[in-house]
Amino acid sequence: MQRIHLPLTLAACLAATAIACTNGDRSAPANSADTAVATSMTKPAANAEVAERTADSAQAVGVPTAVADVGTHGEDLYDQVKAGNWSKARVIMDSLDQSAAALSTGDRAQLAAVLDTLHRAVAARQGAAAIVAANRVTFVGAKLTEAYHPKMPADIVRLDYYGRELEIWAARGNTARLAATATDIRKTWDAIRPQELSHGGAAAAARMDNLVARLAVATTPAQYAKLATPILDEVDALEKPFEK
Repeated sequence: MQRIHLPLTLAACLAATAIACTNGDRSAPANSADTAVATSMTKPAANAEVAERTADSAQAVGVPTAVADVGTHGEDLYDQVKAGNWSKARVIMDSLDQSAAALSTGDRAQLAAVLDTLHRAVAARQGAAAIVAANRVTFVGAKLTEAYHPKMPADIVRLDYYGRELEIWAARGNTARLAATATDIRKTWDAIRPQELSHGGAAAAARMDNLVARLAVATTPAQYAKLATPILDEVDALEKPFEK
């Protein structure tokens, strides 16, 4: 999965209480808390891509288009909210609504609460709430794909979700959430590691082993923050054996 990697600054990691979203269009009133924190998570990186992604082809194999698109739109929304691109975020929100409307009643019900939160946050340009909800959409999307036995394992997608959770909670200095996320990453990696190895991903698995070991001894937001981008980058490598 392609993504925007926008690294955290140490000062912002320790001081931020919300994620800044001051760029993009000015058609809606800015939330003062979001405007005040100028951007622990909006510095562009060399591999940044701002275009909305289409559903990952490997993940979508055997999965209904609407189901596959839900997770993709959630990740796109995360990137655009993180960058403060509210006009693009609203366009993606519309696409997400269309995909959600095409889901079965049961699948749509699993998304209802997070979509309600996301609608309110995007409409009010509340970056702190919107970025958490957008990431949660990807988590729910991964769960929805499992019934269709996708080529891309849902646990790989969950590792992507948890890597972004590290970004979010490191920026807010929430060590309790960071510790819980680290535990979730370890459990998810333990579950998917044998499958990664069986698909020829030994090199990527070894690197992920090292990152998970470093994560286990992290204790401060700054330490977790330093691991977020490497973990997200490694998830890209973990995906490759399943894309063949």
